[in-house]
Amino acid sequence: MIMLPRLTLFFVLFLLLTGAKAEQAQAPKTPAGLAPCVTPLIPPQSSPRQAGERLTYGLEILGIKLGVARFEIKRRGTFQGRPVTEYGIDVDAVSLANWLIEVDGSAAAIIADGETSPLQAASRYVFRHDREQEFQTYSLAGRRVVSKRNRNGKQTLQQKDFPSPVQDFLTGFYLLRRIPKNEAGCAIVYSGHKTFTLWIHPETTENLKTRLGVEPSIRYKITYGSDRDRTIKTVKIWFSDDARRLPLRIEGSTRLQPVATLRSYRPPSP
Repeated sequence: MIMLPRLTLFFVLFLLLTGAKAEQAQAPKTPAGLAPCVTPLIPPQSSPRQAGERLTYGLEILGIKLGVARFEIKRRGTFQGRPVTEYGIDVDAVSLANWLIEVDGSAAAIIADGETSPLQAASRYVFRHDREQEFQTYSLAGRRVVSKRNRNGKQTLQQKDFPSPVQDFLTGFYLLRRIPKNEAGCAIVYSGHKTFTLWIHPETTENLKTRLGVEPSIRYKITYGSDRDRTIKTVKIWFSDDARRLPLRIEGSTRLQPVATLRSYRPPSP
């Protein structure tokens, strides 16, 4: 059986309870100017499940090197009698970044074979003065999420129902890798008691210079916003134009100018 480890996070979060708030299933609200996602993309192929694959990214904010983030397919196993795969991400901040901006985090999720949403997901992150932990359980094939959250010592519990399967941020990363080449569409991510609507648009093909060499790539623009924010943001992602679909570079459009670049790739274990 796979046991989710205690977590140390990246972009998102973990535990405890107080009063639970249940919400009815409906198309998630979006900021003005961002269309709601009525029919999320369902990739025709499952997430990669061969243990051992690792993608290591260098992270920067405002040109300051923050450290590295490692996405890894941890292992195969069983959970509640079902075959599952465990995915994880760990962030190691450099000492300079810790001195300027406190950054730390990790997350993990398990997905059952044949499913697109996780059964469980957990995360913890520290960014500046914010500390957040979150533990999520998914049911009804990813359409119901119960989230236990602790943000700066305030504990909350929320149950939310959706009309279609949703992701956490970690499994959303792997979902993007499974979208067919040049296909556009939308996806729903739930994290931190917020529902994020993402619209994915292929833009162009490019030969991108990377640490792995010059890689043929497809550049995508992702436009997104949450049900609790009026702001619409964008991210650009370059995917390798091959069967691996490696995210080679990620650029955010916020004032912090976040950038993640692929430093190394370790293929799955034989």
